[in-house]
Amino acid sequence: MITSKMPPLLSLNSTIKSEDKYVFISYSHADSEHVYQDLNCLHERGLRFWYDNELKAGNEWNDKAEQVMRNENCVGVVFYNSENSFPSEAIQKEIEFYNEIRKDREDYVCVSVNLGLRNTNEIVRDIYCSLATSDAKELEFRFPQTRAELVLSTFKNNVIFISRPRDVMETGHLDKIIDALTEKGVVLGNDNLLLEMQKLSSFINNGGVLTWSFGRYPQRVTSNVNELRFSPDNDYETNGHHYRVEKKQVFEFQPVFWDYAEIDCEGVMTLISSDCLDYMQGGDLLDAWTKNAFRDAVFCENENEILSGEPFIAGSNFFKRNEALKQTQYSDYAKSKLKNGDVSCVWLSDLVSSTPAKQSCASLQGGILGRGISTKECAGVRPVIQIDAKKFIEYAKTL
Repeated sequence: MITSKMPPLLSLNSTIKSEDKYVFISYSHADSEHVYQDLNCLHERGLRFWYDNELKAGNEWNDKAEQVMRNENCVGVVFYNSENSFPSEAIQKEIEFYNEIRKDREDYVCVSVNLGLRNTNEIVRDIYCSLATSDAKELEFRFPQTRAELVLSTFKNNVIFISRPRDVMETGHLDKIIDALTEKGVVLGNDNLLLEMQKLSSFINNGGVLTWSFGRYPQRVTSNVNELRFSPDNDYETNGHHYRVEKKQVFEFQPVFWDYAEIDCEGVMTLISSDCLDYMQGGDLLDAWTKNAFRDAVFCENENEILSGEPFIAGSNFFKRNEALKQTQYSDYAKSKLKNGDVSCVWLSDLVSSTPAKQSCASLQGGILGRGISTKECAGVRPVIQIDAKKFIEYAKTL
């Protein structure tokens, strides 16, 4: 009897968009108790998946499963392997489809979650042991040799193996599943929080790019405060407005707009500034980041509490993962610092690791000094920040 509640269906989630990536879940109905426990937990952690909720005992095959597996948004399969799944004709078809897709898509992920802390060979051995009293005809009917060979050959190479204990209280394997999928580029989501974020007054849907205003930085050149134009370079506040004077030009502090990149299972949202905000020499840039000068200039005390970690600079690897964010506009303040209007080499590229959440001031310093980038080289500054979405929502409600 299944006591675990059925996990939510991908197709019933109103916040799922047609371009969202997901994984296919392959399992035997007889293992539903353990599988549903995992899927409910994985859903809470932000993993998007599709599973056959109409699966019944008796190994019926749902033709829709093939369509789901072959969909370009399906990035791979999580196989829950056991003595129940391997003899299944339906599972055999799913394994065959996986192998076919893999021929054309080398990045198609396969995660093997083996129930009962056993490897594939041990599961196959246990199946044969359970059929030890069967004659040859029954053995071939219950677990055909071709099916056994398919299992052993498939779950051998290019597969991530994770053992799952039968103990329902054990959840360590879930971390391994999440880690294995994220390392392969599977993006987690937190759709409920993202939906709440879109209800805020600071939210703008900018041509399909989700954008929020947060913090302030000198951006627009202004002539409204002529008396400051010939003052020494400094920041000023007058009549409720904040200005920065540089090189006899006055720039007004304005709200910074941030484009959505991703939100993880913990509710940490990654955002990148919509515009290139500044243009700095490498040494000044490093100094600004390591001493939090940029952070203190942009965010007030309450906003600083919402940030998760330190701001970092978007490089080429970050944009490879976020194609829609490549186009860059420059604020008046950044343009004023460009030499001869040249914007061809404004990026400190390749400073961002494959996982933006792990980028830090230390690795930024290592990038400038360790990769041979001169501290005298100038670079455009388009920062990436990570915020606690729950804190951001609560803060926004007080404004």
